Amino acid sequence: MHAWQLPNILMTENLEPKHSDFGLAKMLGMEESKVFTDVRGTMGYMDPEYLSNAKLTCASDIYSFGIVALQLLSGQKVIELDLDARDQLIRKAKDVSAANRPLTDFQDPSLNR
Repeated sequence: MHAWQLPNILMTENLEPKHSDFGLAKMLGMEESKVFTDVRGTMGYMDPEYLSNAKLTCASDIYSFGIVALQLLSGQKVIELDLDARDQLIRKAKDVSAANRPLTDFQDPSLNR
C-alpha cells in the first residue's frame, strides 16, 4: 500500500479500516519492487529511500504505515508538517521506544478523554 495516507483510510460502522485509494498499489504486485523515473505519492508519507532512489519496496509500505500510526497516536497531521517537523516527530517516537517509556509520553492528550 505504497504511500498510504490517513485521509484515505475510512472506518466502517463496525470501526473496521478500509483503504479508499489504491493509486500506486494497483501498479505493483505483492512481492514486486519498482523503479520509477519520477517520484509519485504524497509528501510526508513517502519513504525517504523512495524519495532518493525512486524504488518502491515492501519497506516503503512499512514506512508509510508507520507514519499513519504516528499520526493517529500523536494527533499531529503529518501532511501539514514540513520535512524537518516530520523528522522530529519520528525522532520523538524513536526516543520513546528506545527508552521503553509509555506511549502516553507521546500520544495525543485528547485520546485520554
